[in-house]
Amino acid sequence: LRQGQQLKLAQAKLSLTPQEQQLWKKLSPHLLPAVLNPPVLKELAMKTKSPEAACNNLLKKYCKTGQLTQLGKTRFIATEVVKNLADLAQQLATEHKDGFLVAQFRDACGAGRNFCILIVY
Repeated sequence: LRQGQQLKLAQAKLSLTPQEQQLWKKLSPHLLPAVLNPPVLKELAMKTKSPEAACNNLLKKYCKTGQLTQLGKTRFIATEVVKNLADLAQQLATEHKDGFLVAQFRDACGAGRNFCILIVY
């Protein structure tokens, strides 16, 4: 499975400590494929009352499996959502032959401006 410039095993499994399993139970509802505009790492740590470093380390582990994708330094999103947003960007590019604005992408997907900038650029 190619993700960006990295190759990943399609069925990579995680080995989590009991503490990491508990942390994932707190984090995962904020990162499910249904969540279009996930919080940045600091907000995620605050919402779950968890150490930011522990959240970051665990989310990076999930990125290695291909389940999550890291956008920028502080945002993680379900890889399935990234694929759906890429499809939306392709659709907008087809409709707007001279290119489209981030604002048009934002309006089409309903996510926040800063998040859309990470996706489009």
